[in-house]
Amino acid sequence: MRVRIPAIQPREYQFNVWNAVESGAKNIVISWARRHGKDVTTASILSCKALERVGSYYYLFPTRKWAERAIWNNIVTIGNRSGNLLDIIFPKEVVAYKNNTDMKIGLVNGSVVNFSGTDNLDFVGQGGYGYALSEFSLHKEEVTGFLSPILDEGNAFFSL
Repeated sequence: MRVRIPAIQPREYQFNVWNAVESGAKNIVISWARRHGKDVTTASILSCKALERVGSYYYLFPTRKWAERAIWNNIVTIGNRSGNLLDIIFPKEVVAYKNNTDMKIGLVNGSVVNFSGTDNLDFVGQGGYGYALSEFSLHKEEVTGFLSPILDEGNAFFSL
């Protein structure tokens, strides 16, 4: 069985973001209206990046609780598929394990995608090859200062 990544077909207005990512853009800003698929697109991009380059990846929300509610436990219907959003974005064929306590997905190639909040700063000092911030304006002001050296050192992907 062949697995398609991204697992969710992008909408027409999302193609510019995907084209930028596929062209090698390291920094992406997504500014779409509510319910236009920012989190779905961003998590899908992280899934692709994590399968391309083995390492740690982080999808960060203003709080851990927000990450849990918005993406980790989000049940959706997209096209003809229904279920947990992350189970759709990360098909079982690419998942080695899913840790519900720490909200992380280990992939078959050895990459780990972490979902958390910036309220406790646990992501600091971890290193990583990809970072995404959801609801950027609601994060603590110092978050980007903590991320800047990590992004430079790891030649990492960054999206907001």
